[in-house]
Amino acid sequence: MWLRIKIVAAFAMCIALPLLAGFGAIMLGTQNALREAAVGELRASTTATLNALEERLAQNLANLKAWSVLPVMQDSLIADDGGDIARALAALKAQYPDFAALSVTDSRGAVVATTIKGEKGTDLSGDEGFRAAATGRAFQSALGFRTMSAPETIWFTVPVLAHYDRQTVVGTLTGVLDFSAVAKAVMARSALAASAPAGSHVLVLERRGDGHIIFTSRTDANLFQALSQIDDRHGDANAEIAWGEKQFFVSAAASKGKDLLRDPGFLARGVAPAESILEATDTLSLIFAVAAGVAAMIAMYFAWTWSDPLVRLTGAMTQLARGDTAWRMPAVAPHHAFGDMARSLEVFRQTRIVRDRIVAREQELSRSNQEIEAAAHAKSEHLASLSREIRTQLTTIIGMSELINRETLAAAGNTQYAGYAKDIGRCGVQLLAVINDLFDLSEAEAGHLKLDEAEVDIATLARESVELMRDAAQKANVAVMCEGCDAPTTVRADAHKLRQVLFNLLSNAVKFTPEHGRVRVGVKISSGGRPAIVVQDNGIGMHASMTPVAMIPFSTTGEGSNHGRHGAGLGLPLVRQLMDLHQGSVEIESEIGKGTTVTITLPPDRLVAGGESAAERFVA
Repeated sequence: MWLRIKIVAAFAMCIALPLLAGFGAIMLGTQNALREAAVGELRASTTATLNALEERLAQNLANLKAWSVLPVMQDSLIADDGGDIARALAALKAQYPDFAALSVTDSRGAVVATTIKGEKGTDLSGDEGFRAAATGRAFQSALGFRTMSAPETIWFTVPVLAHYDRQTVVGTLTGVLDFSAVAKAVMARSALAASAPAGSHVLVLERRGDGHIIFTSRTDANLFQALSQIDDRHGDANAEIAWGEKQFFVSAAASKGKDLLRDPGFLARGVAPAESILEATDTLSLIFAVAAGVAAMIAMYFAWTWSDPLVRLTGAMTQLARGDTAWRMPAVAPHHAFGDMARSLEVFRQTRIVRDRIVAREQELSRSNQEIEAAAHAKSEHLASLSREIRTQLTTIIGMSELINRETLAAAGNTQYAGYAKDIGRCGVQLLAVINDLFDLSEAEAGHLKLDEAEVDIATLARESVELMRDAAQKANVAVMCEGCDAPTTVRADAHKLRQVLFNLLSNAVKFTPEHGRVRVGVKISSGGRPAIVVQDNGIGMHASMTPVAMIPFSTTGEGSNHGRHGAGLGLPLVRQLMDLHQGSVEIESEIGKGTTVTITLPPDRLVAGGESAAERFVA
């Protein structure tokens, strides 16, 4: 009973506390969230209106540029007194009401035609717009006064180029905008006017920097006073003002001068009422408070109803935690809320049983693995013992064949014996080499090989190995050369085993290189200070995916067999074992038909400081 009470109380608290927290969050945060949404919408509408205004200004500039190339402009400036131009300007001004005035000057700055009475003949050679247009550049004024009697506006001046070369400036065309008319036309079709009842949204255009108002869709001194309190002259922030005993949101956007010659330098402010947003916040908070109370009561009722199967499942979990896998889970209806939990607990019980069986099986496999490793070790020991016996016998055979091959016996008239003896000796040497490799590989796998370390010049070692391999290479018609082996490079290593590594690598390189091929041996020190020997050939190569196979004893990559070249498959595995004894590495890079490069690398701590020789041969 006490468990059920605790569960009901805990469940009710888990429901009630989040609801109370949510209610508080709604009371504190919903108003801000709705306010931000409303301000965001207002900012988007204001930005869209400002963009439309700049697009209209840019369109007027484009129209002015198009008019400047009309034949009537060019021809009349060259061969007329301006009468045709005046009529054309009057027609254009009537068709495009955005322009308050249009004027044309000749190449000296004298006004030859204008829609402004009394301005014809005026000298505008000192005007900034004329000076810019006279050089072939269009001009856009800052937001200001064209004349003292006219309101603030923007005007454009574009050059009129002669049609015969499109370069000579024969005059200028100036268009003075009716900024108020442009702003009203844009406001009438803007998102601000479309997103709210008439008169509820206001657009105010200010001069950026000093806040001087140049246009407003609604004139009200109280509104201007409230806007003047906003400390934002760059359009980076939103604000909230009190106007006429009501709250209003204000969002600003700064002009960018897109598609214009310069930034017009004004700031657009959108003003929208906040009353509807605040009322919606209060209504939503009340609805949520009622819903939270009802939900808490329903949660307590269902918690009491659901507690019975939960109590029984708790007892089942306790038994399972104690390791009692034989204990059955209580029956719970599949459609019940805790049905999935009951099935999950049953799956967990079955998993626990399987895990116990897996642990037992792993222990059994571990014992089997230890037995296999012991058998493999015994095999390596057996191969090592067998190799000793075979090597002893082969040594005897080779010794006897040398006796037969002596010239004293050959001189006795049995010249065939000398040839037989040479064949016996050659085969014996080859067989001994294989047995030696097998013996060394077995010794290495058994862990019996030890290093007889001393200071070794691997450059000298490389040269000596090349000389030893030169006779075999000449018979195979393969060139063997040692490059970069002049400067001494001293390391601490087992000279005999390194010589064996080089002999195996050179033997493989010569064996798998066709006639007229070449084998190069080089010595270098890597960027990490690791001494290395590189054996490179241009032989038959192998597929890159087969390089790991080449490291397996008695394995073949297939390419050598396809070209009539065979090996015992012990050379590279032995190289790897000997380099492992030196804590070194073996890297193989190969490509079919292009050759193979094998790099053996020793750790940097085996490099013996050799003064200038080691530093001078330091390579990346």
